Amino acid sequence: MMAVEMGRRYFPNCSQVLDKFMEDDLPDLFYLEKGTLDEQRIKKTRFMELKEDVQGAFIKDKAEINQKTKNYEYCALSWKNKKL
Repeated sequence: MMAVEMGRRYFPNCSQVLDKFMEDDLPDLFYLEKGTLDEQRIKKTRFMELKEDVQGAFIKDKAEINQKTKNYEYCALSWKNKKL
């Protein structure tokens, strides 16, 4: 449970994409294999869209983390310089 909470804290955009997938598509072990060939093709297309969405969300989360780190480092350096 803590891993999930930590994931939501540090990767909120990824969490939103995955939550939406879980709500909308209700995946199971055989999600891509069920249905007619046409349905399987549609599911595979949706899965590839999900993969792209997760990758985009991950990039966005990483950029936000990097920005927060830079801001923290800048503030720490500024505070250190004021003390000198």
